[in-house]
Amino acid sequence: MKVAIIHDYFLAKSGGDRLVLCLAEDLKADIVTWFTTDKTFDLSHMKVIRLGKPILMPGIRHYYQNWLFKHKTKFLKDYDVVIFSGNSIAAVSNVKGKKILYCHTPPRYAFDQLDNYAKRFPFFMRPIFRLGISIIQNNYKKNLAKMDKIIANSQTVAKRLKDYFNIDVPIIYPPCDIVATQNIPRKPDNYFLSWARLEPMKRIDLLIEAFKQRPDKKLVIASFGSLKEKLEGQAKGYENIKFVGLISDEELSQYLAGALASIYIPINEDFGMTPLESMAAGTPCIGVREGGLLETVDHLKTGYLCPANPKVEDILEAIDAFNPAMSLKMEHACREQSKKFSKARFLKEMRELISAPSAEF
Repeated sequence: MKVAIIHDYFLAKSGGDRLVLCLAEDLKADIVTWFTTDKTFDLSHMKVIRLGKPILMPGIRHYYQNWLFKHKTKFLKDYDVVIFSGNSIAAVSNVKGKKILYCHTPPRYAFDQLDNYAKRFPFFMRPIFRLGISIIQNNYKKNLAKMDKIIANSQTVAKRLKDYFNIDVPIIYPPCDIVATQNIPRKPDNYFLSWARLEPMKRIDLLIEAFKQRPDKKLVIASFGSLKEKLEGQAKGYENIKFVGLISDEELSQYLAGALASIYIPINEDFGMTPLESMAAGTPCIGVREGGLLETVDHLKTGYLCPANPKVEDILEAIDAFNPAMSLKMEHACREQSKKFSKARFLKEMRELISAPSAEF
């Protein structure tokens, strides 16, 4: 059986990138993507079909991405199964075999976060932005209807699909699989760890403001993104806030072993691998009562959930609650929680889905 997996792009070591690589390795599938960078996982052992060079200019980027996947993927007709991961589903018209969408979320800039994205444009440009978005919405809906099977990665995303397209879909949770974290003894030190991308939806600015008020507590930020320089400027002069850039899985394991907790407070996250990757190391996660984190973080058992739409005071309350004893007390529950989202479970459910007779689609 010839299988291809369509993935938007490999920009960094994101949860979606890790999921695609895991699935492609298991299925011996080809990977079709817009582009890859040296900041993502090693793909040298995989067959990767790159469609073009990156164009990161907002607005143009989305249209060009859709154009590439629609017009440069005629070769997909030769595959028995094509699995879509991400929002580049315009290629569905070129597929003759089974068409499966593993939906991380409908494009947020066009649906649940449309108003927030519109605010980034000058007032006089917003009508043009919304007109363009209406085209993207219509095309996405049409392409969605061409799928043989749609899977959501969380209850949060399943609800979005129901709300916007009135479809009910099953859920297959992503895999949590950082093996290296399992055998490193935990020795919590006086720091918290964030490795969310440095983008507006991740609320890193809120974390920085909180730790500026707690000079006795340290925040380690291990990531990169479009807000890197702005956030570094925001933290300038505060020695308790440290940016270490992108790190390897092995380095992440070491940082997690010594952290009091990880911190991840994104806006209504689709699912979020950070809490589970943290729990796999036995390290609790400070999260927020929004989105997919409600499905993974058990308040005061595997972490701490701040209120929805958190303020600096909520972050302060969370970090003040943690000490080494509390962190270690949560270790067993964290590891047990992460096992529910194992790689073996994910691959078994995906293989069963793919091998199901066409009549069941």
